[in-house]
Amino acid sequence: MKGARPKVSVIIPTYNRAGLVGHTIQSVREQTFEGWELIVVDDASEDNTRDVICSIGDSKVKYVRHEVNRGGSAARNTGIENANGRYVLMIDDDDLIKKNHLRTLVSGAKRMGKNWGVFYTGFILDRGFKKNKIYPKWKGYIKEKLLTEGSIGTTAVALIEKKTLRRVGGFDENLPRHQDWDLYIRLAKKTKFYPLRSLTVIKRYTGKPSLEKVVRSKKYMREKFSDELRNLRFIKRRKFYSRESLRLAQLNFGEGNYFVGIVRVIVSLAQYPFHLKQLVGTLYNAFLVK
Repeated sequence: MKGARPKVSVIIPTYNRAGLVGHTIQSVREQTFEGWELIVVDDASEDNTRDVICSIGDSKVKYVRHEVNRGGSAARNTGIENANGRYVLMIDDDDLIKKNHLRTLVSGAKRMGKNWGVFYTGFILDRGFKKNKIYPKWKGYIKEKLLTEGSIGTTAVALIEKKTLRRVGGFDENLPRHQDWDLYIRLAKKTKFYPLRSLTVIKRYTGKPSLEKVVRSKKYMREKFSDELRNLRFIKRRKFYSRESLRLAQLNFGEGNYFVGIVRVIVSLAQYPFHLKQLVGTLYNAFLVK
């Protein structure tokens, strides 16, 4: 209904992505579910991002701009502060959502009721030459799974109750990477996650992350959740450190640091020698994919 309070506040943080963000915005505007508002937070872009957004001319699309660049987490938090919906959905400015994404999430939330705070779908990881289907797996209080196995995916998969999001303090602005993983762990301490077996998000692989930022973020995460890691059973704690070492191996291989990458693989194997699928994928991408 025109003028009614939106059910979902969709937030897109963006920085110097004028060539991409318009497609992301359009994927929101094409939703079959109509009870949404869109808040685009421009983190002091230096390109023509403002012109792209302001030329859309849709009253449901709100443009907010930072005068100085503050980072993705700060931009998301600004979006949350401006949100009017009961639920919040974050979308990175290079991701796309299919036309039924919001309807799928809202229907799941309505069906399951108030005992669940996060509803999430799967996604398609689009690397250009290859597309991987990632289905949601975990249900309920999943803090331990998130700690030992990693994130549930890009922010666009998760519909989150705004009041729960505010209870955990929103996004951590000290993190240059892994902001979503950090948020999901903190949410999992407070509420249950419900998986919806739909692939309604397309995560576009538009560039590799900064190795320095990833290393810094991983160190910060280990310190931040040191108590939780210490309380894990021995084998699960080893599994966590093994997976982290393997991820750093992947990034070092991507930067051409083969010696460091091999050392990281050896460390990963010493910590937990059963990540065979991930290990094979890491070595295949490093030495066989050109």
